[in-house]
Amino acid sequence: MRTEVAKDAQVIIPNTHAPVVSHEDFEAVQRHMESRKKKRPKYKKHLFTNVAYCADCGQSL
Repeated sequence: MRTEVAKDAQVIIPNTHAPVVSHEDFEAVQRHMESRKKKRPKYKKHLFTNVAYCADCGQSL
C-alpha cells in the first residue's frame, strides 16, 4: 500500500544524475504540448452525473 509523504519530509537533491533529455528540449516540448491543448468550454454539471448508469455496460449516462 502506498502512503503519501508530506512535502516537508521529502528530501530532494537536484542534479544527482545526468539527464536523459536536456532541460532546453524538455521545456520546448512542454511549450509545444501546451500550445496543442484544445480550448473547450466548461460544461455545467448535469443533475444525474455519476448517478445514472447503463445496466448493460456500466457507462455513466
